Amino acid sequence: MATFLTDSPGSRENGARNPTSGILTLWRAMITALWLSAAAVAQQSGASLPALLQRYQAQPNDYRLCQEIGVAYTRTEQLDKAAEFFRQAVRLKPDFLPARKNLATVLWFLNRKQESEREFQALVKLLPNDPAPRLYLGLAAYERAQYAEAVTQLEKAGALAMENPEALPVLADAYDRQGAPEKAHKLYTKMIALTPDSADAYASFAAFASAHRNNAFALRVLDQGLGRVPDSAKLWLERGLILALDGNQEQAELSFRKAGERDPLWSLPSLSLGIGQLERGQFADAAASFRQAIEREPKDDRAWYLLAAALKRDPKGQDEMVAALRKALELNAGNTRARVALAEYYSATDRLAAAVSELEKAIARDPGNAAALYQLGLAYQRQGKLDKARETLQEFQKAKARMREEETELVQILKTLPSTR
Repeated sequence: MATFLTDSPGSRENGARNPTSGILTLWRAMITALWLSAAAVAQQSGASLPALLQRYQAQPNDYRLCQEIGVAYTRTEQLDKAAEFFRQAVRLKPDFLPARKNLATVLWFLNRKQESEREFQALVKLLPNDPAPRLYLGLAAYERAQYAEAVTQLEKAGALAMENPEALPVLADAYDRQGAPEKAHKLYTKMIALTPDSADAYASFAAFASAHRNNAFALRVLDQGLGRVPDSAKLWLERGLILALDGNQEQAELSFRKAGERDPLWSLPSLSLGIGQLERGQFADAAASFRQAIEREPKDDRAWYLLAAALKRDPKGQDEMVAALRKALELNAGNTRARVALAEYYSATDRLAAAVSELEKAIARDPGNAAALYQLGLAYQRQGKLDKARETLQEFQKAKARMREEETELVQILKTLPSTR
């Protein structure tokens, strides 16, 4: 168990945790910095893009002109074109590092990340003291859950990471996952000091505290944030999530409603409110909340699944329930909860072959899914496949032993709700 200073979060529980938000914003800030640096090195003329392209017709082998055109295209967010000209500059002069730097960056934003990383890795060898490649390599390692490598690279990025409120939660989370929560705590505190009016800063710190089972501290952080940003739907939602996980459903519902009032187009407050209503057995109210969430975000498969869960006990709602489950799977074939629920309906209505088919698909995607294993074992028994039933139920017992039995399914879903906006 980690030891903290007074009022810092307690020991982190095992299990999944939401990824830290804000990385995309960070990358956009960093790419801007690189453009400006590259433009200065290339002695950018300030000419318009059409004028630069006209010059290029007469000077196609001018690597500096290619660099300027790439910067101009980048400023207009035409990254494909920018990459083309940065690459041309590199072909004309392989040791022209500003173009290589910008090429690596725009490739990242074009989601050609393997190419981008190769460029940054080469740049690190040529520019070992340049913090920008270290930053990107650290973020890439974090995305792959290679937290030790992320820490190494982000520390070498220096102030570009350590003094940047967008990068700090990434490094903090990497520290935490490497078993250094005290370092993480210091960075979250620093992030709030740097950006006292940032809802993201308070939400990230609160999520960290809650993950360490210190919800009281998390709530103090959120209340501090709401004192600075009282109209933040994100902070009200985060507050509701933590109150709900702490069992304070009445206060959680108030927070969810305040989040929804502050951002009427956001689906997560309604989704969160419905989960609490569902857990309390208020099925009609829950269904209404989930329908509202679907209206706001019709492509959220979780909302469709949860609507089906709310309709499960309503004899008049069975057709809508099945349609909701099928919609959830149409949107996300990996939603094993929806697939297991659909299989349960098939089994209850004597469509055993269809039930087995859905359960086998669920287990293929999630071999340790206890609910799917249990239902499949029973279905095999009903089909007379006793050996398969025995093997499957044995796997169910193993999976059950690994389950966090103190958590209901709804609590697990609540924990995975992202609070980003």
